[in-house]
Amino acid sequence: RWINQKFQSAGKPDKIDNVLTGFGDGLVFGSFLEALSEEKCNAKWNLKAKMRVAHVDNINLALDFAKKLGVKVKNFPQATDFIDGQERPVLGFVWACILKFMKFGDDADDSLNAKDALLMWVANKTAGYNGVKVEKFPNSFRDGLALCALIHSGRPNLMDYDSLSGGDAAIEAAFDGAEKYFQMEKYVTVEEFKKFDEISMVVYVSDYYYGMARERKKDRAARRLTKTVRFTKDMDERKAEFNQRSTKFRAHVTDVEKVLGDRSVSNTMAGAVEKLDAFADYKKKDKGELIGDHLNLESQYNGIATRLSDKNRPSFNPPEGCRLCDVETTMASLEAAEAERNVALHAELNRQRKLLKLDGQHKAKCQTLNDWIAAKEAYLSTKEDVRSVGAAQYQLTLLSSYNTESKDVQSGDVTELKKIGAELVSETYERTNEVQDREKFIDDKFVLLGQLADKKGAILDDDLKREVYRADVRVKAAGHKDRHGKISAWIDKKEAYLNTKEEIDTSTKAAIEVALLGQYNLERASYHSSHVESLKKVGAEIRAAKYESDLSSWVFETPEELDEREGDIDTRFATLDSLYSVKKPLLDDHLAREKHKDKLRIQDKSHAEMHDNLTAWYNEKEAYLKDRPPIETVAEAQLQISSYNNYEGEKEMVTATSVAQLKADGAAILADVYKTDLSEYSWEDPAGLKGREDDIDAKWGTLESLAATLKSDLDAALARELEKERLRLLWTDLAGTFLRFNSNSSSAASSSIFGYSLEEVKAFEAKMQAEDAATNAKSASQKETYDKCWADMQAIGVKENAYCSETPDTLAASSASLQSALSDRSTKYAAELARQIENDNLCKEFADLVNSFSKWLSEEKDAVSKSTASNEDQLAKVEALMNDKEKQAEKLDPIRSFEAKIEEKGIEQNPHTSLSAKDVEIQYDGFNVLLARKTEMLKELIELSKLKGVSAEEWEEFNNNFAKFDKDGSGALDQKEFKALMYSVGEEMNKAQAAETFAQFAGDDGNISRDGFLAYMVKLAGDNDSKEAVIDGFK
Repeated sequence: RWINQKFQSAGKPDKIDNVLTGFGDGLVFGSFLEALSEEKCNAKWNLKAKMRVAHVDNINLALDFAKKLGVKVKNFPQATDFIDGQERPVLGFVWACILKFMKFGDDADDSLNAKDALLMWVANKTAGYNGVKVEKFPNSFRDGLALCALIHSGRPNLMDYDSLSGGDAAIEAAFDGAEKYFQMEKYVTVEEFKKFDEISMVVYVSDYYYGMARERKKDRAARRLTKTVRFTKDMDERKAEFNQRSTKFRAHVTDVEKVLGDRSVSNTMAGAVEKLDAFADYKKKDKGELIGDHLNLESQYNGIATRLSDKNRPSFNPPEGCRLCDVETTMASLEAAEAERNVALHAELNRQRKLLKLDGQHKAKCQTLNDWIAAKEAYLSTKEDVRSVGAAQYQLTLLSSYNTESKDVQSGDVTELKKIGAELVSETYERTNEVQDREKFIDDKFVLLGQLADKKGAILDDDLKREVYRADVRVKAAGHKDRHGKISAWIDKKEAYLNTKEEIDTSTKAAIEVALLGQYNLERASYHSSHVESLKKVGAEIRAAKYESDLSSWVFETPEELDEREGDIDTRFATLDSLYSVKKPLLDDHLAREKHKDKLRIQDKSHAEMHDNLTAWYNEKEAYLKDRPPIETVAEAQLQISSYNNYEGEKEMVTATSVAQLKADGAAILADVYKTDLSEYSWEDPAGLKGREDDIDAKWGTLESLAATLKSDLDAALARELEKERLRLLWTDLAGTFLRFNSNSSSAASSSIFGYSLEEVKAFEAKMQAEDAATNAKSASQKETYDKCWADMQAIGVKENAYCSETPDTLAASSASLQSALSDRSTKYAAELARQIENDNLCKEFADLVNSFSKWLSEEKDAVSKSTASNEDQLAKVEALMNDKEKQAEKLDPIRSFEAKIEEKGIEQNPHTSLSAKDVEIQYDGFNVLLARKTEMLKELIELSKLKGVSAEEWEEFNNNFAKFDKDGSGALDQKEFKALMYSVGEEMNKAQAAETFAQFAGDDGNISRDGFLAYMVKLAGDNDSKEAVIDGFK
């Protein structure tokens, strides 16, 4: 066993099963001597020896090498002793070799103080065990407790040490434990053991040393393998977990991106709000989870990478899609998608707000139109009681004004309404059906109004025609009444004449009276045929007059008045006839007494009376033609023209009757000549007749001139009044158009939507200025038009307007109201622009704070995560960040404060950042978690790096052992001290191994320092999971 251990220590492949026969070929014997002496035997070995003689030659070469090494024995064995397995000479020679190469004194040769080293090793291993005090060989070992303590220190489960008290039982327990622990044969008995001298005990205990060293190497290899396997398994599990979490993270992001990438809109305010609420929920829940997961993944990946790097293992390369760069790309893509989603959602919300406002304007305009339509429908559905031409013309003018207003409303208000409706429809507004229904209702109502207006127009046209007809008939009726009065006056006069009984005392006077009665009779016939028949003709025309249309009919309302007047005249004429029939016989009785010459005088007198009557008629008509009653309306002008037309008719009749009769009577007087053979008589005053007739002609010429002037004046008055009506109607239309324009423009200004962002509000300024310029230009143009109309009205003498109560002052007030609305809009715009700028500055300040803090966190996170500095430097950096934690946390306070201000201002979207205070809080918390984990990991790695897998107890043992062997206190060991020290800790090494170790760990002075020694021990006993060490563990 001891020999095989030496083979193993020397790195030789040889091994024997039996000491007596194991050296029989001589080759193993020579290898044994090389292992003990650590020297090379340069003999010419027969490596293929099979014959006995060849084996003898090889054994003799080995014996010569032993003699050369200084192995001394009383009876040097023969080569055949080894071949034949002679016990005494072989064992004696082997023991001599052991004694030769296990030196315990401090001699000057290369031997080590192995005894002390072995004793120290046992003392170190058994320190603290009850009943064990290792001071020297062999006494400290005789009760067996020291050996039991050795076994228990390596394999506590092999025995119950506390139950042992020393003696044979303890020795036997040690034998059993050694056999189980490191397969040491029980080659001595308890009694033999108790008789061991110092050397025997040293050799025996060295078996424990080598056995436990061999098992310790196995344990070390097993531990290294276990750690390697555990580390590998842990790394594999961590990698798998990372890949799984990375895959899950990407799947989560993919799901979120699908939602964020959804650009569909519900076209409802509720839908827009719902999606914004969902986005806010995402920011509160999913976003935080994703940021946390992202930081956890980074932390997990960096932990894996750091541990692999610390172990000099290959770097971790996750599959594509799970790599950290893929995760970061995914997160960046998510941030971009989130920013786009945020903009899109707020754009849709603002669009819905605008649509709601437009819908409100649409409703308000519809309501205004409905009110206007209701009023106009009521107006068009009302049948006015038209009883005059003026009333009919007034109603037609109102209807014309309505038609103009209706066109203006349709081209203005309705067009603007449909413009708003078209925008709502094009934007697929959620209540498009309501918008279209409202517009259809308005369209249908305007169709109905058109129908009602057409119907009303036809009715009013009929009313006008009827009233014109009726006015004409009424003028005739008035003439009929006037003629009745004149005839009645004539009858009164003639009735008085016929009722007068003249005092006739001469024939001449009788003749005169008869002539007068005859003249009366002629006058009565003429008067009846002219005046009475004319009266009845007019009466017949009035009775026959009838207005008939599909819409109305009219006949003269009081024909009984005509009947009464005509009946009265007939009765009166019948009375005259009755009186005449009485008076005529009386006068005829006197007629014989009259003479022819008196006849003409009578005719002249009648001619003079007719002249007087015509002169009276002329005077009346002259006054009429010169009279200029005030005319202020078209109806008054038309009535005066109708009166004039009646005058013309009456003049024509008088000319054809009375004037013609006057001239016929004059001609008859001049033509009536008495002539006999002895004498001749004709009217003695023809110039008088001619004078009266010329006077009437002159008067008739005057009437012609006066009539022409009156006709011209009446035509001018009618034209003037018609122009007044046109101007009144034009003013009404212009004023209505101006008022509606101002009202609509004011309403449009007051309902202006400036925009929902600074960019939109800034862009609105140009639109507002253009609208104001266009509005003012149109207002000025309309004012110029209505000012001219008003001036024309004043120039022509319009004093009142039945169609409109507006004046330039009221229109100026309306214009001022418009300017006030435009000014108010400008003021509100300026306030909104200032608010937007203030909000934007607030958003910028917030963005600067949150972006810079987020950038700092990202940069510091990357610096911590991707650092290639030493663990100690990384830890210092991380701890500095951890110590600065509270100071950095203070940066969150202004961020939260600014966000609170933003929320207080009602700002829903920050165009300068997609980050919120909650985002950086999560980022900051994740960063601190990363720092905490990094700190813990770095401390763990540093501690592991310091100990390198060596326990604290072992570390203390190494230091204590070094101090014991550094007897001169120099802080360094030479090779001899180092080999002894290594033996004391259970690590025996030959010269070559010692030299190799010194070459690697010794200083420039050729000695190994405490640090060098500890570094070697760490390499020897610590974590060495290099490829070579792992492979060596399987050997």
